[in-house]
Amino acid sequence: MDDSKLYDTTKLKRSNSAKNSTSTAMVIEEPESNEYYIEIKGEKYIRNEVKFDLSSFDNIDLALVDAILISNLDNLLALPYITEYSKFKGKVLTTFPIAQLGSFIVKNFHEMVELRNKTNFIFNNDLFEESKFFELFESEGLNIADWLDLYNKDEIERAFNKLTVLNFNEIHQLNERVNITGVSSGYSLGSCNWIFETHTKKIGYISNSSASSYRHPSVFDRDAFKDTDILIVEDIVNKFNIDFTKPITTQGMTNADVLVNNIVDTLNTHLKKSTSSHVLIPVSNSLFFLDFIDLFRVKITNFMRIHIIGCCFEEIMGYANANVEFVNKIVQNKIYSVDPEVPFNAKELARTNRLVFYSTIEEFQQRNQNYSHQVLDGGGSSIYIISHPSFRIGYGSKFLEILEKITTGTPLLLLTDPFMQEVDWMRPFSLQKIQIARCPLDPNLTYSELSSIIKTINPNTLIVPRSYSAKQNDQDTFFLKVDNHIKKYEYDEDHEIHIDFPEKNIIAGGYFENKTFNEMDKFELPPMKLYFVEGELRKDTSGEYTVKIREAAGSDAPTYLLWLEKAEASYNNLIKELEGIGFKVEKTTKPTKLKGTDMSFKLILNRNENYCIIFHSIQETKMYFSKKFTREEIEQIEKKIVSGLNLTKIAK
Repeated sequence: MDDSKLYDTTKLKRSNSAKNSTSTAMVIEEPESNEYYIEIKGEKYIRNEVKFDLSSFDNIDLALVDAILISNLDNLLALPYITEYSKFKGKVLTTFPIAQLGSFIVKNFHEMVELRNKTNFIFNNDLFEESKFFELFESEGLNIADWLDLYNKDEIERAFNKLTVLNFNEIHQLNERVNITGVSSGYSLGSCNWIFETHTKKIGYISNSSASSYRHPSVFDRDAFKDTDILIVEDIVNKFNIDFTKPITTQGMTNADVLVNNIVDTLNTHLKKSTSSHVLIPVSNSLFFLDFIDLFRVKITNFMRIHIIGCCFEEIMGYANANVEFVNKIVQNKIYSVDPEVPFNAKELARTNRLVFYSTIEEFQQRNQNYSHQVLDGGGSSIYIISHPSFRIGYGSKFLEILEKITTGTPLLLLTDPFMQEVDWMRPFSLQKIQIARCPLDPNLTYSELSSIIKTINPNTLIVPRSYSAKQNDQDTFFLKVDNHIKKYEYDEDHEIHIDFPEKNIIAGGYFENKTFNEMDKFELPPMKLYFVEGELRKDTSGEYTVKIREAAGSDAPTYLLWLEKAEASYNNLIKELEGIGFKVEKTTKPTKLKGTDMSFKLILNRNENYCIIFHSIQETKMYFSKKFTREEIEQIEKKIVSGLNLTKIAK
């Protein structure tokens, strides 16, 4: 296919399902075309500039969002749309590496899209202004009228200036009730998971994460999730790229480590074939290359040169070397070795001209003779790392043309992006000489790794995608395994997860002493007012249970000592009090000993088909009433519960 057809097409929509084709080369028929699109094997490719579909945000009222958390560098490209185009006025939180490296990556993406849109092969007329164009595609269910142009450079700058930037383990107060902390996820440089803490709950959120201890980022921080009440897991499990053919035999190796080794083996095997066995590796960003610098120095040796073109890698490598607190300790230790070196050392490869960086393809062409197949290194196989794996922007399509023209050897297209493994996106290209190898580099947790992490964290409640569960009669043995004592809830795509953040524990009632211990000036606490329980439950010298509480007004509010009666006596007293006003016991769970000292029970009572439910523990009492009760009846019942339980005597 000629240059014009390579450059004037952008794929309209593609399937997200992975294909299992094993073909190594493709020959396609001549495409049908008209003024609007080129059609190849039923797929339509628009003859115009790249636009972006943000319909996934339609179900979210961004004006109501308090905060957006950016967990890794894969989640950045829509940021300027949200901060500059929407009604979002909240905070955007992320880590220092994501904020600083993300700026390079988004600007590089902008440059690639601009290059694609400004090419001479684009038609002069703007199809997005023609009604026939809209009618054609919208009849197929594509809302092209809603697609957007890419943001500009000024909007990128403004978006990144609005970020709230955190170090790992730095506590950020989102509001009066919730603190947020970012902790290392082990996925990529600066990537993080999130911990939400309130006065009463600790909630963990796991985003893209890796269990490997050998890759470039600091490792997954399990300790941060200790004592988690609720654990939420994003849909991130490596489901379809796991290599089950090669068992993990080295102790401590994870699935991510095996996938890295697969790429090393594939490169070595191909590079040994001949002196013209060139390799093309398209990437979305160069972070993965941090895992390969030492491998290129030690384990991948059969190459003449590595050319890196337009991938921001020099900036990424320089930043990683200057901010070692975010990288793996194994890599950090290079600084303190007998022969100290920077963590990511490409100096020797660059000094011997085996590693060369180019900011653009034009620079590559100028430094490597004329634009022809002679641009490629002669006398040895080389590796070419370029942007972008979609082949709709960046320099990928041009390099496919170059590789197809070589006269000796067999070039290899090495697909490492886990989301670009199928061949549908290659339909516009006629690849007859290039072989295709699929080595998906997905460092995300596997089901077994995630199951192990959940077992270690041992949360009270787990919230996971429904797809993680085993299906009935499903022969696939790979699914999430969770201990039975953990409450598990599942969600589907686009489901909302509602979690209440109560400020304090609920105390039914009690009395203050605001003078001296012997001069009790008692008064009743407002029913159902919220209080914060501070510290641990203790037993004093007289055998009473005690705990400190304070009012909900803030950390400078008065602190009080709460004495709590034992639950056995309270249980019997409460039943007598409520039977005295006409209630019958419908169902009960008698006092149970929990954690050695805590006494707990549940009562369900009925009066004229109106129900009252009481949950009582040593630290809190909760009451629920049928809607048919009047306010006066509820107040009467609350007083009986307070006096029946006799659970609070409070002294300043």
